[in-house]
Amino acid sequence: MKKRVTALAMAVSLVFAAGCGNGQGNAPAASAPAATAAASDTGKETSKEEAAKDTKAQENETKAASEEKAPSGEKSSSEASDAVSGDPSASSWPGGTVQLYVPAAAGGGSDMIARVFAQAMSEETGGNFVVVNDATGGGSVAAETVRNGKTDGLNLYLGHTGLCGSIAIGQYNHTFEDFQILGTITVPGRESNIICINSKLPYETFEELVEAAKAEPGKFLVGVQANGNRHFMQMLLQKNTGTEFTIVDCGGVADTITNLVGGMVDMAILPVKNASQYIEVGDLKGLAVTGNEHSELVPDIPTMKECGYESAEISSISMLAGPLGMSEDDVAKINQTMKKVLENPAVAEQYTQMAMDAGYMTPEDSAAAIAGMQQLYNDAAAEMNK
Repeated sequence: MKKRVTALAMAVSLVFAAGCGNGQGNAPAASAPAATAAASDTGKETSKEEAAKDTKAQENETKAASEEKAPSGEKSSSEASDAVSGDPSASSWPGGTVQLYVPAAAGGGSDMIARVFAQAMSEETGGNFVVVNDATGGGSVAAETVRNGKTDGLNLYLGHTGLCGSIAIGQYNHTFEDFQILGTITVPGRESNIICINSKLPYETFEELVEAAKAEPGKFLVGVQANGNRHFMQMLLQKNTGTEFTIVDCGGVADTITNLVGGMVDMAILPVKNASQYIEVGDLKGLAVTGNEHSELVPDIPTMKECGYESAEISSISMLAGPLGMSEDDVAKINQTMKKVLENPAVAEQYTQMAMDAGYMTPEDSAAAIAGMQQLYNDAAAEMNK
């Protein structure tokens, strides 16, 4: 039997809308199927091209992570492959307006990442890059528009690995192996998430909470956004600690904090930058950081690994993808351009301000990192269905 999610402030939403990056809000679904397009220099709407899909097969090589900071599947810069098939000089890309389909509404974290990238790519190539916001179906419509589109590189998907959650629970029936991965754009910065409890609970360490939860399975209420990133992390936490909590849908980060401080739920996994101020004034207790590094905002709080448990962190990687069947020369040209853009200090600094790092990788290494992230979501989804 599937584990029940209790509704606290609203009914459980079946539309997956995981936020992009650490501490960024979840992208709301669009109210109408039509996507709203916005260019960095113009505000006009763009149209979607209809085209037959190309079914050429793509092979993705899955490789293990080689350093703790990197998301699962991501390789360190010293070990990443520099080889990209294809001849960039033989490609005439872009050769037209490039539409970047973003699976989120305008104004959120995903949209901000896309606009920085679009502006930088426009400056590098002299071409026109347009951001098309379409959160319909939790972002699946944007993904399908690109997957079924022409292979000329003018309609690309600029999303994040939050879509892995929809794939893991069967809400989206394709995988990233059905796309031509072109490269990553951002990877998580140093700050991650933290396990917090209501300050009135008697536990002072994560180990104490785990022992109490094991002694009374289901006793403690944990706040999540149903089918959101923090929900998946909670399921990994339970898998890695052998515990069972009662899952409560509290909505986004702000509403979850309100419910946790008010005692309506006992625990929540929260972005460090959102929770640290409440920990500082004593409204919440921070017990463990979910990532593998200490947080600069709460340096005295240990990591889950230091407490004796595997990490429950599922971070977000932003990537660029197109339909299968793109020419190798175009793929090489796009990736080469991405490398120049993401190694630009001015661009990197803009992403640093979003608590993320510019994260260039080749298509091959990007596909491996995404595959590793998908496995984390799959593991968490398996816990949901027990």
